[in-house]
Amino acid sequence: MAAIVIEGPDGTGKTTLARAFEARGFVYHHCDPPAEGIDLFDHYLDLILLARKKDVVFDRLHLGEYVYGPVMRGGSRLTLNQLRFLNRAVHPSPGFIILCDMNESWIVDRWRANVDREYVKDEAKFKRVIQGFRELRDNLYRIGRFEYDFIRFGVHQNEFVRGIVDRLKTFGRHPIDGYSGEPYPEFLFVGERPGGKVDLGFCSEKNSSGFLNYCLVKAGFVEPEIGFINAFDKYNLPRDLHKIWLELYQPKVVALGLEAQNACKKFKIPYEGLPHPSYWKRFHAKNLQGYVELLQDVRRY
Repeated sequence: MAAIVIEGPDGTGKTTLARAFEARGFVYHHCDPPAEGIDLFDHYLDLILLARKKDVVFDRLHLGEYVYGPVMRGGSRLTLNQLRFLNRAVHPSPGFIILCDMNESWIVDRWRANVDREYVKDEAKFKRVIQGFRELRDNLYRIGRFEYDFIRFGVHQNEFVRGIVDRLKTFGRHPIDGYSGEPYPEFLFVGERPGGKVDLGFCSEKNSSGFLNYCLVKAGFVEPEIGFINAFDKYNLPRDLHKIWLELYQPKVVALGLEAQNACKKFKIPYEGLPHPSYWKRFHAKNLQGYVELLQDVRRY
């Protein structure tokens, strides 16, 4: 099962491209501007996890909130970290995030021709939207991998779509329950068990998850090289870590905490053991740099 997320300013061909994926068997899902009073992170995460059960193409999803929110509503209801977590959930579906763009004057001309039907009515605001998506593109190593394409498809659109679909086929596996991150990471971080309602490892800005993600950035890790899973699922049942490790092409395993380390021993996979982030926060709260240095050693060797 696969998820395709198509994002970008109005007038860059997103819907036409999404419909081309629909013609190849994907379920089309258009995301309207978000309603007030809902938890957007949970909302988008639920949509992404449902896509692990079928092939879905999203005509807009979570990235648009981070760009349109400040322009239209004075702020985004998603943080940059939450974009990272949502991207981690998309990528191993397997999935791709496609940012649509083209020459700015072309985009603006198309917007002017349809301004009565567009969400953004003010040209200065619309140009801020264009710039916002380009800033996201430039931050790809901070928040995850994008397929970035200038939308000048014309007769080449079907070729582009076919190329993406063919690449999805090369993954050769279904989504791994509880896994988030790159489809084939260089480093696999193994936690103990889910700490929230969603069975994904370290997918939160709070508590030990927030601490770990902060330290990972400080230690120099970038999104395209990391993946996360817990040794136990939401029912407290052990996962077959050896099978998962093989399916992920044998990344370097970093076991966080004694339970994760014991699970790695049980399944006979090589690992580097580190204290669990919650332990470090509790007993070494004043030495954040010490945990960063432990992670740096893992990355270096």
